[in-house]
Amino acid sequence: MLDVYDILGRKVQRLIEIRQQAGECQVTWEADKFASGFYFTRLISGNQSRSIKLTLIE
Repeated sequence: MLDVYDILGRKVQRLIEIRQQAGECQVTWEADKFASGFYFTRLISGNQSRSIKLTLIE
């Protein structure tokens, strides 16, 4: 799963819900309905997870 969270930790969108094959994957976030600011993505794969900070500037 790949989710996007706002600065308060609220999930604002799920970008990937289904299981993906191993390897490289590209995802586009259609962020035009979101306000400028800081967001975080969280990727969960099996028992591992990774978070990345994003800055959205309109």
